[in-house]
Amino acid sequence: MFSGKAIVIIESNLTEGPITISASSSGLQSDQTTIYSIKNINPDSKNIKYVQLENYNGFTNSELNLPTEITVILENGTEAKKTITWNTENVNLAQAGEYQISFSLDNKTYKTLLSLKDFGSSFKVPDYFFTVSEQQLNNETELNSLLPTHVNATDGINAEFLESAWETTYRILNNNKKEVLGKLKKYPEIKFKATFISKPKGSIIDLNTNTLPTGTTVVASYASAGDQANNVLTNHPNHDRRWTNWTQNNTATTQQDTLTFTLPAKQLISAVGFNLFKDLNTNQEGPLEVLVSTSEDGNSFTEVSNQNKKTNFKAEESKEHIIRFDEVNTKFIRLTIKNREKNTNNGQKQYWVNGLLRFRTFSKTNSLLKETDNKLTKIYANGSLINGFNPDKNTYDINVESTQNWPELTFAVDSSTGAQYSVVSTEKDNKKIYTIFVYAEDGSVNKYFVNLIKEYSTIKSVDLKSYFIPVGMAQKPELTINLENDIKLDISEVSNLRIVAENNEKINHISFYNNYLLAHSLGTERIKFMFEYKEKTYESNYQDYKVIENILNPQILNVSPIILNTEINQPIDLPDKLNVRYDNEDFDRTYDILWEYPSVEFDQPGVYSINGTLASNNTDIFATINVKGLSYVNDLYLNAVTDFKPLLPTTVTGFNNFNEPMEVEVVWDSIDSLDFSHSGITHTVNGKVKNTELSIKAFITVSTKRDEFNISKQATGFDYPAAFSGFSNDRNGNRDFVGNLNDGIDNKWTDWNPSKRVNENYVGVLFARGGLIGAESFNNLTIKFGSDNASNKPKAYQIQYLKVKPTEIPSAGQLPHLFETNSILNDENAWTNVEMLNSPNMNALTPGMSEDITFRFKPVTGYAIRIKMTHQDGHGGLGILIKELTVNSPIPNVASDFTVNSIKVDNQAIENFETNKFEYELTLKQRQLPEIMFETNGSVKVSKTLNGNKLIYTVSSQDNSKVQKYTFNLYYGNKEVKSMLIEQLKEQLPKLFALDPNKNLLLYSRGQSLIREINYIVNDIFTHQNELNLVLQEVKEVLQ
Repeated sequence: MFSGKAIVIIESNLTEGPITISASSSGLQSDQTTIYSIKNINPDSKNIKYVQLENYNGFTNSELNLPTEITVILENGTEAKKTITWNTENVNLAQAGEYQISFSLDNKTYKTLLSLKDFGSSFKVPDYFFTVSEQQLNNETELNSLLPTHVNATDGINAEFLESAWETTYRILNNNKKEVLGKLKKYPEIKFKATFISKPKGSIIDLNTNTLPTGTTVVASYASAGDQANNVLTNHPNHDRRWTNWTQNNTATTQQDTLTFTLPAKQLISAVGFNLFKDLNTNQEGPLEVLVSTSEDGNSFTEVSNQNKKTNFKAEESKEHIIRFDEVNTKFIRLTIKNREKNTNNGQKQYWVNGLLRFRTFSKTNSLLKETDNKLTKIYANGSLINGFNPDKNTYDINVESTQNWPELTFAVDSSTGAQYSVVSTEKDNKKIYTIFVYAEDGSVNKYFVNLIKEYSTIKSVDLKSYFIPVGMAQKPELTINLENDIKLDISEVSNLRIVAENNEKINHISFYNNYLLAHSLGTERIKFMFEYKEKTYESNYQDYKVIENILNPQILNVSPIILNTEINQPIDLPDKLNVRYDNEDFDRTYDILWEYPSVEFDQPGVYSINGTLASNNTDIFATINVKGLSYVNDLYLNAVTDFKPLLPTTVTGFNNFNEPMEVEVVWDSIDSLDFSHSGITHTVNGKVKNTELSIKAFITVSTKRDEFNISKQATGFDYPAAFSGFSNDRNGNRDFVGNLNDGIDNKWTDWNPSKRVNENYVGVLFARGGLIGAESFNNLTIKFGSDNASNKPKAYQIQYLKVKPTEIPSAGQLPHLFETNSILNDENAWTNVEMLNSPNMNALTPGMSEDITFRFKPVTGYAIRIKMTHQDGHGGLGILIKELTVNSPIPNVASDFTVNSIKVDNQAIENFETNKFEYELTLKQRQLPEIMFETNGSVKVSKTLNGNKLIYTVSSQDNSKVQKYTFNLYYGNKEVKSMLIEQLKEQLPKLFALDPNKNLLLYSRGQSLIREINYIVNDIFTHQNELNLVLQEVKEVLQ
């Protein structure tokens, strides 16, 4: 139901590094991108933080095409390009295989893989076909100009664009066919050919040449100011220069418009072309119909003969729509554009806007007629058509039993269209890959892929070799898996590949992840591999894998700080691993942690540090735990219209000790005894935040009604408000969508379906503002009922409203068919009947008629409204037809101005109050937020936020048209001493950030924890300010 752009907010974990994100949607192509998360950005540093590496490919006996620049991420968070020189001394260009290559930047070495392939034994070039005229076939100079200077070589998977060399001698095959041989300059052993086929010329419409002459004029039957008809006389369509039939009410007022073109002289014309204008006021389906007519005298017009297309002109500005017809010799051309009906306003039909950006004419020319067909018509395997063949399907996989020979493939094209094809096949392991190039006469090429795959269901042998792995490095295991016929199976083709230690002992020094062995710490492991293939389990032999010292002497790049979030009185388990990343290593090393208290719980909010020890070397480390608890909630200010009783929210937004918003539940005193029948009254309702000692107030001001607002209409860009029904006739090609009920357009919804009848049904609307579900007050429902031969008004009805906020919202696909769901919207016990104030007539309508009916009832407040309906009798059961559904809510007549006369802090008038002064300082004697009251000459709304030592109050008028913000700078105890200590702590932050984990992992870990504590303390003026001296002392100990 929503279409448009979206902003994606990514929250990384606490380990810096690359993050790959992907997006997909039904019917759309998926995509992905990689971003890099950096911890502790240093804006002044241009040192390298991360190097973006990838593996490279090359070919034997060829120059390596390696990049001379590489992308890096700097410590200041920016991206940069660095010039590099590759070290390829380990590469043997004469031998295919995988080689390690490297380069150096800022005294660090970076390594990656180069894969060399034998080009000549695996790559092939397809043959080429060209359709030419008889004259061209006899002109070898012209044929030479058609030969490509570069061709595509493929191994069935990869492709290379390489320079070609063609022979100078043409071979004559018959009277209308010649061929010439070619080869690759770089790999002359790879040969191919080009075939030229001639055909006679014929008469064709030349769509490449606009024949509308200079001096042509155009007159429109109507044109919007500025959107004049002569704007379309251009070869370059421009959205801002167009003709339209737009009027000020965003519609066209006539059923059709004409544009009449007068040429300087008569001209032979066989086709016209035009680009349509598109914006929010045009229909995406374009005009209803477009007709072309011509005239001898400019007055009497006749439609052209055999117009090939009159409808289906979608409004796409970049697309030129072509209309062909029998050739005419004329000076006058008329384009008649029939507009689609949009709605009816006061009995007057209105139509969708249409417009043109460009208009052109085309004539016939005596040219070479080239067909466009480039599709296969058949694919045969051993003489039988393959299963599932479709000319529009381009890729096929065919399984072959391992004991059988490869089947013989043959292909067919429609020879009557002049289509030709060339086949390239390659074999690799258990696959034979065919690439079929189908050439149309016009030169367009269509590629098909047929993959023959031999099914080897039995593994013959599994062999594991041992070797050394430097600590911190990742290597693929030397695991050889042989199928029948000695075909090697890649480890990526097996499932559940895992390592197992001898005697099922614990594996401490290595791990296996993403088909790589990771070396974590020094030591030897005796392991084997196990996996599944074709529903059978296999295992390798045991081998010793030894993790050795890394001769590069790696330095710690970063240690993932252990920072956990929890809430008061909620137990939290501490992690048992610590991730440490070293430079020039492929992954984070993982160390076991021993905690004094593996599981902890706190009864007070704040930032806490917990001691732990690395099991491998007894190094002390720290975990930082942010304990969150509710700090305060704002009072509510509500407006109610006389006789409308509001529905107080059961949840409100509070703020925790980190000043983060959090949803909390509230229990309110009853408002049943309050008087809402008179305006000018403000009621105060007390509430309690559940499971806390915090209280909250709701101030409800009763006002008269100023206006009404349609709360049921769909909101552009949001899924809600949303219409719903028990059953809709919107499947199997039917288009009576439930969304038609509240779209503001006079279309229709019905529940009549010949294959499914319902005797009772309901429709309704789930309310929302800004896409967020919320309660509304209302006392009316207006429905425009319609009728046809199968549907009419209901014969009985009951209007109900929903008091309870839905917690689970039906999907867009479920809203039209709630009878099929367990939604609260389909729960009879969740709905309450309204008290009706009128009784509209429900007599059936004459087919083709419609009627607006307004139902009035006593005011209610709820999250949704629905009307339950019983169908009329007749014709085996009539359906119900509704064109539009509207619910209006009253808008209160509230104050738009106020004046603050005084401010009280804990019931004491604030010193130095001035009407135009908006910032004050308060010295507090106790650790709790002061109660601040504003005395005004009118009703206002008040809310507060806490930002460090700044308590900010926002005072606004009831209609939010006037807003004043007041800032109170809070100090607890001795203001000067606290300020000095806070500044001293802030000065220590850069020093803590600069701690080097390579020198002392303990101090680095504690420093990371102290950074969080300092940030919390200096922004919390109550809870921990008495600990300023203590924390400052600990910081000095760490930094000494």
